[in-house]
Amino acid sequence: MNIKVLYLLILLFISCCTSQKNEFEYVEFKHECPTLKISDKILIRILSSQKKHNNERIVELTYHGKTHIRKPINEKEYQNIIDSILKINENSQDSTIVFADGGSNIIEYRKGNVIKKYHSQVLNKEYNNGFYNAFYNACELITKSAMFDITTTK
Repeated sequence: MNIKVLYLLILLFISCCTSQKNEFEYVEFKHECPTLKISDKILIRILSSQKKHNNERIVELTYHGKTHIRKPINEKEYQNIIDSILKINENSQDSTIVFADGGSNIIEYRKGNVIKKYHSQVLNKEYNNGFYNAFYNACELITKSAMFDITTTK
């Protein structure tokens, strides 16, 4: 009888260990404009805090490979960023417009195995298109969280 209880406990322990979700979540914004004399490579990451009991997110601004800012943001600000990313509609993107001197702008959101990645060559608030408006709004929230002025990007 004791061996059956031992097997049952081992089976229960193994099932509990395998059923735990370890979802990795982050937001990443990359900007690069290689047509300028000095390329402006900007990377902003929003990551979960490494502390187990802390719900804060950490914003990290990297410019030309050097980290300039690492600061916490609250969950409400992070959720606003996520909501704005989820509002980006891929189907409304106008693929006929090409910008010869435009930079490359990428937003990537990952939660567990789900990855949403959006790309745009333009960061212009006045451009009147559903995709670009939503993309710009998400970029603006991400850059504000890192205390970076989005209008300085070309």
